[in-house]
Order: sequence, then structure tokens, then C-alpha cells
Amino acid sequence: MPRPADARLLDAHVRTGERLAAPHLPQDAPTSAALANLAAFSLDRRLAGLAESFGAQYTRYVTT
Repeated sequence: MPRPADARLLDAHVRTGERLAAPHLPQDAPTSAALANLAAFSLDRRLAGLAESFGAQYTRYVTT
């Protein structure tokens, strides 16, 4: 990221750089829903089984 010409923006520039340097998944990426589904697959199966044992239905909503 280029350094801002306005010195008043330097602090925000440094904080943004620190946040981007940390490992993270971008929000609202095209893969977000797919990654959430992969990460929660085992949990979904367990919760669906638990819900079924109580005569209920388990669902999970993921937005993209």
C-alpha cells in the first residue's frame, strides 16, 4: 500500500497495514459460504442428529 501524502492519514494507514498483515480470511469473498460449509460440516451433522432425536430439524443459513 502506498504511503498517503496527507500526514493526517498516516495513523490509519499504519493500522490498516497491521490488520492486513495478520492472517485472515477476507469477508464476503466468493469462497466464504463454501469455506463456512466445509468448516462446519461435522458440526452440522452432529447438530442435525441431535435435532432429529428431539423431533426437530436443524438448518444453518450462510450468506454470500
